[in-house]
Amino acid sequence: MTEWTKQDSTAACAQGWDVFEIWDARLTLEIQRDDASNIFLTDEAARAFVKERASATSFRDALCHKAWSLVFRSKIAPPSERKRK
Repeated sequence: MTEWTKQDSTAACAQGWDVFEIWDARLTLEIQRDDASNIFLTDEAARAFVKERASATSFRDALCHKAWSLVFRSKIAPPSERKRK
């Protein structure tokens, strides 16, 4: 599986969001607002932005598509596939 890199994180933060690891019985990924940028007021607004740009038919943002795919795959992956580091 493709991983979320430091370069991806830097580019996402420039847009006002990032991908974060969430531990709740197992690891999942979640898109949240980058608090330092103040671009989005809520995590939901950041997720809506990423979802729109990931699925746009006229212009699909590769970074948003990668983030959306990683988050989706983390939520459907069996617990044994991902271990806490």
